[in-house]
Amino acid sequence: VISLHADGGKSYQSGFYVMSPAKKSTTSKRYKQSQKQAKQILKAVSAKGKIFSTGHFYREDLALFNYTKAPAISIQLGFLTNVKDDKKLADNVYMEKLVKRIANGIQTAK
Repeated sequence: VISLHADGGKSYQSGFYVMSPAKKSTTSKRYKQSQKQAKQILKAVSAKGKIFSTGHFYREDLALFNYTKAPAISIQLGFLTNVKDDKKLADNVYMEKLVKRIANGIQTAK
């Protein structure tokens, strides 16, 4: 399961990041598969620069992770509450580049 979101927060928060289930909130197999997918997508997105990434975070309090029986990740494309991120998310060229990198990461993680 791959969930795409644009985050909200403080105006100074920015960047692309990926979340996956915490180890104690899922089975070992799903944890490993979710972690692998998250890391490969983050690596693919960050590889060629120009896309600021804040990293990979683990969560145990999201319904997406707690109720699915499949490996799951949540991709946060940026922050709508940050002016620079908001402009990038409205830019078709930027989004096409970002989506291609995400797709490359998904392919690599198989």
